[in-house]
Amino acid sequence: MARAYSDLVTCVVGYGSIGRRHARNLKKLGVRVVVYRTGMAHPDTPEYDDSLEFYYDFEEVLALNPDAIFICNPTSLHAEFALKAIENRIDFFVEKPVSNQLAGTDVLVRAAREAGVISSVGYMMRYDPCLIKLRDLLQQNSIGNVSSAIMEWGTYLPSWHGWEDYSNSYAARKTLGGGLVLTCSHEIDLARYLFGEISLVHAEGGRASYLDIEVEDHVDILSKHASGVTSFLHIDWFQKKGRRYVHVIGDQGRLEWDFFKNNLTLFDFSNQEERVLEQGSDVNRLYEANIQDFLDSVLDRSPTECDFEEGLKTLESCYRILNVIERNE
Repeated sequence: MARAYSDLVTCVVGYGSIGRRHARNLKKLGVRVVVYRTGMAHPDTPEYDDSLEFYYDFEEVLALNPDAIFICNPTSLHAEFALKAIENRIDFFVEKPVSNQLAGTDVLVRAAREAGVISSVGYMMRYDPCLIKLRDLLQQNSIGNVSSAIMEWGTYLPSWHGWEDYSNSYAARKTLGGGLVLTCSHEIDLARYLFGEISLVHAEGGRASYLDIEVEDHVDILSKHASGVTSFLHIDWFQKKGRRYVHVIGDQGRLEWDFFKNNLTLFDFSNQEERVLEQGSDVNRLYEANIQDFLDSVLDRSPTECDFEEGLKTLESCYRILNVIERNE
């Protein structure tokens, strides 16, 4: 008889905001959830669920023989717990980015492959129906020869977690693996997902605002992709009115995804008409789809949409960008 979600035992490592989201979604799916935590998460983080099983000794977690581990602690600890999962032949889901450093990650990839473990990375934007449709249309040459793409993600860091001082959050602290490029690597992953590997890159960035943090708060990235597409990506942490979109320009039309309008539109150059092609999902549904893809793979041993090796390619792109910024400073 085939196993079901209800047969699975999962451990969420870290009980900050993303750990709580994943624990809540796993519980909703009928999975048994235990939580390993240090107790260092901000006490005012919402959605605390005292009905869950909490452990403060990881050896006690391992004694439960969990089917999967969800690594949701600070980025600087991701590789350490990925290694623990691999050594114990436990399938693992790791929040993005896969690590705060490149050193040793290639060893983890080989070890995971040899151990036969299933892995997945938390790039949940790959599950947005609009972006899936956009990628399909690009592969079908629906807007002709694509030359360029313009992407932007403008947000306001102090509004992310209203219960804590943003300057002490992991995103603002270099030692925890913070900084805009790593923390907001969703868009860098999307550029790879939509247009192929980055072959050339130019980047400028740094600290430009009054946020008074030790890491970069804005970046402008000009990339050449293996597909021949040139993409321009701007990300910043000081826009109080958020903007997030992808515009793709072909010689027969323009495709536009807008996160806040939650749709994908096509402007057809031949008839000068614009129409909505796809509606997006509730954001939490993207997180659910991400973990369901992973759980399905745990059960049937199939590949996930974005495994550890794929997540490492995005991390490598992030560090290429960071290195260019550092050289240009």
